[in-house]
Amino acid sequence: MRSGTATRLPLDRPARSLARRGRALGVALALGALLASGATMTLAPDNAGAVYLAYSGGDLLKLDLASGALTTVTTGLGNLRGVAVAGASAYITNFDGMLQQVDLATGSRRTLAAGLPSLSA
Repeated sequence: MRSGTATRLPLDRPARSLARRGRALGVALALGALLASGATMTLAPDNAGAVYLAYSGGDLLKLDLASGALTTVTTGLGNLRGVAVAGASAYITNFDGMLQQVDLATGSRRTLAAGLPSLSA
């Protein structure tokens, strides 16, 4: 005789775990590719689940930790050496002694200071 209750297989937890592993692998591969290119990289987290990467190639990248998506915020920033995130802006230092503010939503930037000694963080 059959019971009226259905048996539910515990598939939800392993499926989520595999999805997380897939995202983690994607993130690791993206970061590995940047590092393999010989780039010097600095990282800065925001409060919304993303990490911003500034690397010596002159690009500011956004890594969404939930999805693993890596996107370009802006390019052509020079020989980058440091990044900090505060609110809706990233503050970028470069080896040539420039401090820039980048709007994270639009990618627009403005120079806050130039002619400083070589900045490294």
